[in-house]
Amino acid sequence: MRGPLLLLLLIVGLSGVFSGHSLHFYETTVSVPGHGLPLYTEVGYVDGIEITRYSSDVGQVVPVAPWMQKVENPDYWERQTQRCKVNEAGSRHEVKVLMNRFNQTTGFHYYQFMCGCELRDDGSSRAYDQLGYDMKDFLALDPERGVYYPLTDQAHSIIQRWNSPDAQEGERWKNYLETECIDWLKKYIEYGKEELERRVRPEVKVSEQNVKGVTKLHCQVYGFYPPGRGCEVAEERDRCAVI
Repeated sequence: MRGPLLLLLLIVGLSGVFSGHSLHFYETTVSVPGHGLPLYTEVGYVDGIEITRYSSDVGQVVPVAPWMQKVENPDYWERQTQRCKVNEAGSRHEVKVLMNRFNQTTGFHYYQFMCGCELRDDGSSRAYDQLGYDMKDFLALDPERGVYYPLTDQAHSIIQRWNSPDAQEGERWKNYLETECIDWLKKYIEYGKEELERRVRPEVKVSEQNVKGVTKLHCQVYGFYPPGRGCEVAEERDRCAVI
């Protein structure tokens, strides 16, 4: 696993609105210190709530959500820290590889990685794995086929290596995201179920604005939890439509 994005713009369009739970990890690696960023950072989120954080400045994974203190395995934090250290070394190498691909020798550059899974209320699941470089999409995983596909010309040679019969990186990540990622998501949901499974009905507010003799009504639906409560939000919007 890997994770926080410097800017969440890389994955804003990926999650969408759905009914269920999600686990995502975001990784940011920079070429040189700057902009107040550590050389490497990873952040884990469940349902958009930050649960864990690791940075090269601190050197260990720490809990963020209070309910992560419920993790019972005493080796959990040490194993997660060692995993992040391995990912940090690999990601810092990838920055150098990508700088070479783009014929860059100096400057501030950053490598961004996101992976995660969703478990929907209907029992189905969905996986994500995407890489970005300098705020541009670079390559992504096709979770159905278990192969990576390029999002820029410079990615072709990398995906040829990752998709090769010897590497099969896409198949490996596909299997991880569909099995172990879902297993961990279920555990985290259990730890934080009081917060993650609470239900708050949406509120609706209607205001009006008169512009050049024309009255415009503005409808706001807010305050609901979880964010993916599409049906109830749609019901409130329908109420607005007939006001």
